[in-house]
Amino acid sequence: MTGEILAVGDMHLGRRPARLPPGLGLDPEKLTPVAAWERVVELALERGCAALLLAGDVVESENAWFEAYGPLERGVRRLVEAGIEVCAVAGNHDGVALPRLARSLEGFRLLGEGGRWEVHALRSPEVAGLRVAGWSFPSRSYREDPLEDFPALEADTGPVVGLLHCDLGAGASSYAPVQRSRLEALPVAAWLLGHLHQPTLGAGVRPVGYLGSLVGLDPTETGTHGAWSVVPDASGSVRAEMMALAPLRWERLTVDAGMLGASGEALEEAVVAALEQAADEAAADGPDLRALGCRVSLIGRSPAWRSLAERVAEGRWEDLFLERRGISVFVDAIDSRVAPALDLEALAEGNDPLALLAREVLEVERAGPELPELCRELRETYRQALRQAGVTAVGLDAPGEEDLRQALLRAGEQALGALSDQKPGSAE
Repeated sequence: MTGEILAVGDMHLGRRPARLPPGLGLDPEKLTPVAAWERVVELALERGCAALLLAGDVVESENAWFEAYGPLERGVRRLVEAGIEVCAVAGNHDGVALPRLARSLEGFRLLGEGGRWEVHALRSPEVAGLRVAGWSFPSRSYREDPLEDFPALEADTGPVVGLLHCDLGAGASSYAPVQRSRLEALPVAAWLLGHLHQPTLGAGVRPVGYLGSLVGLDPTETGTHGAWSVVPDASGSVRAEMMALAPLRWERLTVDAGMLGASGEALEEAVVAALEQAADEAAADGPDLRALGCRVSLIGRSPAWRSLAERVAEGRWEDLFLERRGISVFVDAIDSRVAPALDLEALAEGNDPLALLAREVLEVERAGPELPELCRELRETYRQALRQAGVTAVGLDAPGEEDLRQALLRAGEQALGALSDQKPGSAE
């Protein structure tokens, strides 16, 4: 057995990834969190890890109890028989389901049940008395800062790793709001967090951040996902490193319309080239990837901006599949953000509507003094629309200033293109 620990963020056993196309040619069950969990178990056994830590939302919901029980029981049993400890905390999704499962699974240790901190010393001598401080959601929501009751830690008894499901950096939240400064002020060697699905932990000494979801469950969960190798050293420090294990990955790609020719004739070939490059880069992370879903955006400027938008809208992109380095690659969505190839400075001269709009677009492009106030108004309008629609999804907030600036630029430039096309003698 080694001194290595594996740590896994939100698994959501019982949930299946969204938006898999029917023509993918792969068994969807091989791309689920259950399939990734089975790979985690195999890896822990192969590497002789001392322990496996789970940072909450192990189960999708109480309704997924039956789907989660079998895979979880098989995996935990194999790990425990090999002498590998399994410790977990409950998150907001499984605050009810995980304690029930834990009572049914021999060797599965749930830390901090009922919202009370618990410090557990791992048994393996290979981890030099490493302790895990864990806190579990007592219900589906928790509005207080769980660090208010963090226990005093005995000195000189080995390093401590914090295992917590929380809303990091939130001022007010239904999901255990915690400030990063408070985590860093505690005598804890690393904070392994669950809740948000995009990994932010980072490598290096004294890591603090989200482990991320084990598998990207929808196209917004882009990039590398998997488990983390956590290794304490003799000095009491802890290092963490991401290990790509997810069988399914999502990416956002861009294709520059300026490289497609004056009439945009090379569109399809450019999209295929972008998909191939994405597969090559993803394959370099490890051998476990089976499917790669891509959202493609056309960007830049082109005199063929209008016809490119039409071809993007009318193309049968859902039928485009590639096999590259053992990875099935598909297009989840494609959109055109291409702007007309216009000389904004020249158009801005004069007093006609075209010139007035060109000056407004230049103001946005240069991030002039009026932009922050405009973005503030747009964000507030966005939030009001969410409230009126009753939308309260975790992590869903108004776009940032740069995203709004880019959206305003696209809208303004396309409006300029439409107005310019109406001038006598104009043509695409």
